[in-house]
Amino acid sequence: MYRDNFSRYLALMKHLIFLCAYLYANLLVAQNYENVDSTFKPGQHVAVFGHHVNLRSAPSIKASAVAMLRIGDRVEIVTRTSETFQYNGNTWPWYKVKNQEDNVGYVVGGLLAIDNFIIDGQHFLFSIKKVENGPTFLVTRTIQGVKQFVTLETELVHNHISVEVADGKGIKGVKNVIFIDYISEACGMEGGGYYLFYDGQGLFNVLHIEEIADAGVFYSREEIIFPSDPDGKPDKLIYSMEVTRTIDEATNWVEGKSMSRELEWREGALYPADFKKKP
Repeated sequence: MYRDNFSRYLALMKHLIFLCAYLYANLLVAQNYENVDSTFKPGQHVAVFGHHVNLRSAPSIKASAVAMLRIGDRVEIVTRTSETFQYNGNTWPWYKVKNQEDNVGYVVGGLLAIDNFIIDGQHFLFSIKKVENGPTFLVTRTIQGVKQFVTLETELVHNHISVEVADGKGIKGVKNVIFIDYISEACGMEGGGYYLFYDGQGLFNVLHIEEIADAGVFYSREEIIFPSDPDGKPDKLIYSMEVTRTIDEATNWVEGKSMSRELEWREGALYPADFKKKP
C-alpha cells in the first residue's frame, strides 16, 4: 500500500510541476477581469449587463441618447475609444457599438457583460466591481421574466478567473451551479474556486474550495463531488480534502492526510454549516 501511495504521490508531483510551468507560460489563457481597458474587441458580440442603459450619440454621459438598451440585449463592438469613465471602481473605456436594430452609439464598457451564458433558457451575465483600497467582486446577474433580474456579488481571492455555468448537477432544488475557477498565476498561489447556486428565485454564495501547490514540497486540495458526478450519491454533496507535505526529499519522506464528509442543500444553505470543523 505504501508503494502505491508513494507512486501516486510522485505522479501527482510530476503533474503539478508540468502544470505550474504551463500556467507560468500561459497567464493570458484565463479571462483577466482586472485588465478592463481591453476587455472587448471589434466585431465581438456581447450582452448588455446594465438595465435601461442609454446608447449615447457620443462617448460622454452628457451626450444625447440614441436608443435604450436593456439587460441581456446583444450589441456588436465597433471600436474602443480613448475616452474613459469610472464605474464600479474601474476605469472603463467607452465603446462604439451597434445594437440589433442597427442603431450605432456609445456605451461604457462596465455596462457590458464580460461573460454570459444561456443554459436551458436561463441567462447568466458577469461583470467586475472594485472597492477602493478593498476587495474585488465578481458580480453575477441572471434574468427572470421580462427583463427582471437578480444580482449577487462574490468577493474574489484574485482576478485571474474563468467562469463555468452548469445545470443543477443533481442537487434537489437547484437549477444551476456556477463555478468561479481561480487560475493560479504561479506555483504557491491559490487555485480552487467558488461555487454559486441558483434555485430559480435567488443566487447564493455557497462554498469556497482551495487548491494550493508548491511543487515537490506541499499540496493541498479541496473538492466537491455532486450527485450527478460518476462517484456521486443522490441528494448528497461529498466534500473531500487532501493535504500532502514532503518532509525530507533526500529520503522521499512524505506525509499526508485526507478527509471527506457528506453535505446536504437545505433551504438555501449547506448542512452542516461548519462541515470543515471536527465534531
